[in-house]
Amino acid sequence: YLNDDYKSATPFFEKIYDKTNSDGSTPGINLYLCLMKSGDTAHVETIKKELVAHISSDVSDARKKGQKPIFDATGLVLASWTGEMSEEDALAYNALTTGQWFRSKHVWDCELYYYLGAYNAVNGNTDKARTYLQKSVDTGMKHMVEWLLAKHELEELDKKAGSS
Repeated sequence: YLNDDYKSATPFFEKIYDKTNSDGSTPGINLYLCLMKSGDTAHVETIKKELVAHISSDVSDARKKGQKPIFDATGLVLASWTGEMSEEDALAYNALTTGQWFRSKHVWDCELYYYLGAYNAVNGNTDKARTYLQKSVDTGMKHMVEWLLAKHELEELDKKAGSS
């Protein structure tokens, strides 16, 4: 994945996604990003539908119980990707709830900013992607995969900008 060989990385992400019962969490998000980068548009649509169904189910279940849905960082990413909430609302929700589930603000920020940035990057929103990815790196969470990936994505965006 970090060598930009997304076709070779896809089976790895598919295996993890399948083992998590296609629950739409981080493995599903990473598979979606990998497929987008590899250009596998047919498979992308299938995964996106599964991710939308997952988050829609979570939201529907909570609403049936008269509750607001509770999202972790990956849930916020899915909610923003699927239109359940805007990116701005996802960021505001994150700001209100971080630390409530034994995770630090910087951990959630690192994840959320990376995935929002990566999603915007694969969908051609380079300026927005760069802003989110830089915020992920700025968390200083160097021990996290998302921090490393955000740094890598920024380098890739810089290479693309330099070659155009």
